[in-house]
Amino acid sequence: MLAQPPLVRLFITPAWLFLLVLGAIVSARLLTGPVATRGLLRDVDSLQISATRVQMLIGTVAAAVIYATAISHASNVSRFPAVDVKLLALLAGSNALFISARVLARLRAIFTTNRQR
Repeated sequence: MLAQPPLVRLFITPAWLFLLVLGAIVSARLLTGPVATRGLLRDVDSLQISATRVQMLIGTVAAAVIYATAISHASNVSRFPAVDVKLLALLAGSNALFISARVLARLRAIFTTNRQR
């Protein structure tokens, strides 16, 4: 690893400490209840677990872990590593699938209501 200038070392430790404390606070709030997670993976209309929401959550967490690993292995600490195209494709595909499912559900609801009239 490259030698870091003193000014960079001065800011890296507090930055990591801040991120660790922030992660601990968010985790504690998620576990104790102030952050509402009930129904996060459920479909708004049917109240059943939504496969598209689950896959979007898994894809987002996987992308975050992959990029965090890239950051930890980066040799140049003065800037973030470039985002891999495959990682962007994973996030874009995951979100496109979710949005497409929501649009189709809304269109289906509109057409079934119009038929009943």
